Amino acid sequence: MCSLVLCTVTDPPEAVAEAKRILHDGGTFRFVEHVAAPSGTVRSWVQRRIRRPWGFVFEGCDPHRNTVAAVHDAGFSTVRVHRRRFRHSVFWPVNTAAWGIAVR
Repeated sequence: MCSLVLCTVTDPPEAVAEAKRILHDGGTFRFVEHVAAPSGTVRSWVQRRIRRPWGFVFEGCDPHRNTVAAVHDAGFSTVRVHRRRFRHSVFWPVNTAAWGIAVR
């Protein structure tokens, strides 16, 4: 399980690859992460503009990462992802999230 972590690690693809490596065949990697907003949206524009100050305040968090691509690119046999926004978040620029299960 990985929850709101991949936005802060130095190399998300490496972290996901390590999670896959330690799983047994058929094991699941479950994640809930805030991710980059869809391109062309106001949230995406704001996420790109606040990356540095946001990271400074929130211990390295990058609100504009394509975490879902890192999971897909790791080579899991199956990846199921649901995208939506965190409801009731006061941090509207970074409330874009992805919930998912990846199977080794």
